[in-house]
Amino acid sequence: MSGLFRGALNLIQGESASNSSHPLIGTQVEVGSIRLRVDSLIAEGGFAVVFAAYDSKNKWYALKRQLTKDRESMDAVLLEIRILKELSGHPSILEFVAAAQMKIPSGGVEFMLLTELCSGGSVADMMKTVRLKPEQAVKIFYAAARAVCHMHDRRVPITHRDIKIENLLFDAAGRVKLCDFGSATTQIFAPDETWNMARRTQLEEEMQRHTTPMYRAPEILDTYQNYVVGPQQDIWLSFLNR
Repeated sequence: MSGLFRGALNLIQGESASNSSHPLIGTQVEVGSIRLRVDSLIAEGGFAVVFAAYDSKNKWYALKRQLTKDRESMDAVLLEIRILKELSGHPSILEFVAAAQMKIPSGGVEFMLLTELCSGGSVADMMKTVRLKPEQAVKIFYAAARAVCHMHDRRVPITHRDIKIENLLFDAAGRVKLCDFGSATTQIFAPDETWNMARRTQLEEEMQRHTTPMYRAPEILDTYQNYVVGPQQDIWLSFLNR
């Protein structure tokens, strides 16, 4: 779901023609103990939609709505929420606020994930309009590296697997935040000579679902080299996005 928070400030200011096209816009929803009014559509893709929303004190948030239809997709969303909640509080990681879930009449479960709203857009947005100065590039890389260290230093290390400039956002104060933990995992894969073709194919399919092709680490590209596939791939990704 890369780019879901892209251009949030412009959307809040009413510059999106699609803001009135979703039935949730203008309605009130409750996530945890927070009652919100859904203001505008930030982006949508797959089974997820992200909105800008505000509470009774006019504090703004990003509201991510996800629909799941089976146990696998439900477990994936629950893992995303759990990981973001665990990592929240770090200055270089998107802040978790609240989450809620409810069964839907058509079957499946609807999830609402509430986070801070990074209204400054993404690093990718910035690079489309300006050439980064060296000090800006260092600031961005430093924030990404801090976020990666925070994930990898957990008792059970967390691997993001999809670090890229589209997933590095600026908050209202210009701080850089890593977002989109929908691909994150605590799994580490260690292929060896005992792995058959079916098992390697399963790993390759897992990586295809959760990584961006142009940024994939070497150990993912050829599983027959029997390199460990784990947190190290985030380090590769961080250097590619310098």
